[in-house]
Amino acid sequence: MIQHKAPHRNWMPDIKNVNKFDNVTIPVPDNFFDDYATRAAHEQEMEIAKKLTINSGLSKNTIVVFTSDQEFYLGEHGWFDKRFMYEESLKTPLLIKYPNHISKEWVCDKMV
Repeated sequence: MIQHKAPHRNWMPDIKNVNKFDNVTIPVPDNFFDDYATRAAHEQEMEIAKKLTINSGLSKNTIVVFTSDQEFYLGEHGWFDKRFMYEESLKTPLLIKYPNHISKEWVCDKMV
């Protein structure tokens, strides 16, 4: 299971991601500042897990589970926080790779 710590500000990203979004324009609400660099770590962790399972010959019988902290407001409702019970804060990423049991196209739209 891969679980990244809170994917929001004010933590230092991996040094190789510090400038990853320097040339990208990201719309930011007036009441919020976040450089988005820590989010790149999620992509890297999934890539590491993929390479490890492929290189070890376990990719066809290994369940990989990825989850994270709950969503963070990006100015919705005037907040830059996550402690309030609005829908945006209740959605937590959950990705599961279960070879030969869950197809790539399958999506569960129920609360898990």
